[in-house]
Amino acid sequence: FGLSSAYIGDVMKNHGGKSVITLDNQSEGNGQECARVAQALVDKLGLQSLVTNVKGSSPEDIPRAAGNTKYDLIFIDGLHRYPQVTHDFHGVLPIAHDKSVIVFHDSWIRGVPEAVDEAKTKGYRCLWIPTSCEIILAVRDNELFAKLQQLFPSAVEDRGRRRPRGRGAEAFHF
Repeated sequence: FGLSSAYIGDVMKNHGGKSVITLDNQSEGNGQECARVAQALVDKLGLQSLVTNVKGSSPEDIPRAAGNTKYDLIFIDGLHRYPQVTHDFHGVLPIAHDKSVIVFHDSWIRGVPEAVDEAKTKGYRCLWIPTSCEIILAVRDNELFAKLQQLFPSAVEDRGRRRPRGRGAEAFHF
């Protein structure tokens, strides 16, 4: 909906960030209301020149939303289902460069591990960060990977698949 992008944009504002683009089709939950709240947060934080929320679907609308820009950080947090997350990953490859960090959110939900496996076949090294969201950072550049390992000393490379938390946990997305 753009909530994560507002927070990412707020951090980027203080560190020379140039732009944050969100692509969401506003179909999950109360999508239009959540998108309105996200935009209100962008406005309240004064991020209108940095954060742009685009309504659309992945992967087909990625080129329209992203333009010809290559991005340093790409955050995949859409529909957590197989094969959608893998389609999202393939959709962002044209906007990634050699030092891009691709973030997979909610790595314990079915669909995300399959996309991470696909990233590995494309030469990405993957670092599991033990947060409540269990994110995975995927990078191709070994020097950048080493820096990420230093930033996140409790992170684990190639943690492998594991079962979702609780029965039916793969059906929940927050």
